[in-house]
Amino acid sequence: MTTSVQIRTPLPGPPRHSDLVHGYVRTTTHNPVHSEAALADIRQWCATEGRTLGSVLVDAGVSDDGSEPPGFRALVAEAEAGRCSIAVVAHVHHLSWHTDRAATMARKLWSQGARIVIAGDGVELTPEYFEEVRALRAVDGPDRWELCASLLASLPDERGRAADGGRT
Repeated sequence: MTTSVQIRTPLPGPPRHSDLVHGYVRTTTHNPVHSEAALADIRQWCATEGRTLGSVLVDAGVSDDGSEPPGFRALVAEAEAGRCSIAVVAHVHHLSWHTDRAATMARKLWSQGARIVIAGDGVELTPEYFEEVRALRAVDGPDRWELCASLLASLPDERGRAADGGRT
């Protein structure tokens, strides 16, 4: 079951383009603790940076199978419409645990003029960021994110079955 919700925070007055910040949270399970922790990181980044959080798009229980989740599609649409200049994620794995998929998703936002910030690290995602990750992977072996995704998929979720539906 896929859940996509949008949490709206009213914007005081007409926002300036530089203030158009939206958050994005994606979890592969329906674990509200993880979603709330990610949301807290996003809100903290906005408060620290003096930015107004317009909305947070949440894809809860969405697998990382390469498809584009509905909440992420809505975030791209916000950027395309000029209503999102900065997309904030708690960690890059909220885009995808797979480096190449995360880079593809990031390119979709960049192509609409949106910047992407990792709230937990305060780092802006750039093409160079992904180049560095790929270079490290070439030296260090398999992608750490992909190894984590494989491990997490093999663990039982709260319903007692593998998070990927038992396909591991």
